[in-house]
Amino acid sequence: MSGYAYWSPAEDAELLELRRKQLTLAQIAKLMDRSYESCKARVAELRKSGVVVAPDANHRKAKLRHTTTQRKCLCCGRLFPSEGPHNRLCTGCRSKSCSPYALYA
Repeated sequence: MSGYAYWSPAEDAELLELRRKQLTLAQIAKLMDRSYESCKARVAELRKSGVVVAPDANHRKAKLRHTTTQRKCLCCGRLFPSEGPHNRLCTGCRSKSCSPYALYA
């Protein structure tokens, strides 16, 4: 669909029904011949106006999936399960408030 097209009440109802059936926004966009961004913006608009819109099933799964990576502690050098690049000290060193620079003083 080219250009901006307004959402009709029938399209809103269809969007809500597809969300209740746990379809992703990408699937809904394809079925409704709309862009992903258009569907995402309409869901946000409906939520703002007080309409209850079912959450995206994949979004919920992504939030629940908690992945860790083995990283080297910057303080003691041991490997530990890190939740992301922001987590660079192991639990033991974090509780000691150990500075990585204290080792070289």
